[in-house]
Amino acid sequence: MKRFHVVRKQDISGVSGCGYVAEGCKFTDGSVVVRWRVPGKPNSMEFHDTIEGFIEIHGHGNATGVEWVDNYDEKDEK
Repeated sequence: MKRFHVVRKQDISGVSGCGYVAEGCKFTDGSVVVRWRVPGKPNSMEFHDTIEGFIEIHGHGNATGVEWVDNYDEKDEK
């Protein structure tokens, strides 16, 4: 598993704000889970088949990115 933070430079939707807006985990099969941390609103979790799929939906043209918390070579997962 590999942990990450979702960092938003610009809040296109006006919902989550900017900065560190979620935390997530990429599993060894490539799937990801994301836990949103939106101040003043109920938090939610999402599941995606890939990190690329998550970014495609929530990236908003590079307004949102992923910062990896854990450093390791993914070939070690296999």
